[in-house]
Amino acid sequence: MGEDLKKAFDEAASLVMLKSPFIGSLLYKVRVIASKFPDVAGVDRFGVVYINPDKFMKLSLRGRAFVVAHEVLHAALRHPARGEKVEAPLVFNLAADAIINEALADDGFPINEAPDPVRASSFSFIAPEDEIKRWSVEKLYRELMRHIERCDGCGGCLKVKVLAGGDRGNKEGKSGGGRKGEGVGKGGGDEGCEGGKGGMGEGDYVVPGSGDGSASGGGGFAVPATGDASEGGGGLAGGDFVAPHDGEVIREGDPKLYDENADENTINDRWRGAVENAQMVAKTAGKEPFGLLREIEAFLKPKLNWRRLLRAAISSGLQKHVSTWKRPSRKHSDFPGYQKYGVRRVHALVDTSGSISEEELRDFLSEVYGAARLSQVVVRAWDAQVYEKIDVKSPSDARKLARKMRGGGGTTISPALKAALRELRSGDVVVVFTDGYLFDEDEAQPLFSAVASRAAKSIVVTTDREVKAPGWTQIHL
Repeated sequence: MGEDLKKAFDEAASLVMLKSPFIGSLLYKVRVIASKFPDVAGVDRFGVVYINPDKFMKLSLRGRAFVVAHEVLHAALRHPARGEKVEAPLVFNLAADAIINEALADDGFPINEAPDPVRASSFSFIAPEDEIKRWSVEKLYRELMRHIERCDGCGGCLKVKVLAGGDRGNKEGKSGGGRKGEGVGKGGGDEGCEGGKGGMGEGDYVVPGSGDGSASGGGGFAVPATGDASEGGGGLAGGDFVAPHDGEVIREGDPKLYDENADENTINDRWRGAVENAQMVAKTAGKEPFGLLREIEAFLKPKLNWRRLLRAAISSGLQKHVSTWKRPSRKHSDFPGYQKYGVRRVHALVDTSGSISEEELRDFLSEVYGAARLSQVVVRAWDAQVYEKIDVKSPSDARKLARKMRGGGGTTISPALKAALRELRSGDVVVVFTDGYLFDEDEAQPLFSAVASRAAKSIVVTTDREVKAPGWTQIHL
């Protein structure tokens, strides 16, 4: 079986190279091991790819090429390691599967020959399929998690907040890898949500599809909140992030990428170097991986320290220097010096609409606390309306804000901007905290411009999409 498997793998690798120079360049750097644990294939946090010989050999050559390309992208883009940093690694796994599979389909890989692949259409209850294809994995993960809440009816499982068609995986049970709404993944319980048999089990996430629940049309996804593919599951339908384990080595890969003496940051930098090199190879060949550009960018350019950026932006608005002859220049007595004036207030407009998660609100309020250490802060919560202002005169006041926040409705910013304009004075700073999804973004343009022209500094802090606000500093959380 060993020689046969190596031959089958090499044939698949050759086909991958023909279809995608980008993936082909990465493929020869990846360590590959034969293992019985994944359902078809899997990858661990170190970027080691595992192939199940029995399942792999049953696939067509084109199907094998798809599997190899899929797992190589997981490894090179460090998806399992990135998934360890989130609340629900297997939901992250699903998001990564969907983004990769769509990119492979765009590159001409035969997705119809892959074993039950997750598609962007599986998540059409979130956004249009074409829009999802342009997202990074983190973006799709965040959107999926917005649709998840703990289920009160069955003692501990998690379910989606809004079901759109194909929700039978939650209501009719059977969460073990079937189709027609039965879900993908493993359910751990005996009783399903709402009385179904073989249902979702404690700790499961239920992510709905749309349509009839088939593999291509959506269906419910039952994804355990913890665990890995080596404990049951695995494959291209979610759950192919596996725990490291031994097996027969099919390909050694680049030793520098698997250096046990190097720290995680060093290894990540080496993988980034490999991805950048693969991009250059693809560009030279005229086959740039356009479907993965957003995901590659997210991997190559880690998020900046947005807290530092925000506080620096606020501080720059706080510190005003005015030329004055009352204080001669220190460098030359024939020139005027500068007088520094402090800002009067920071106006914090906090989005508390229904789309804002508890984690996002905590981040927003922690920055209000930071601003309160610099200046007096006026806080206004807003959703479809603006609520009464809360004066924060010290950090101790900011600590009490959470219980005073109101909201939960739609997302209309105009009333909040109007309220800020009524009290805005020269030298004030305005900071809007939001996820960026504003129902009245176009209508609010004159208000954004009015605030920007009057405030010393206008800042939008967004957890998701950028807000169209000319003259405002944009900081992505």
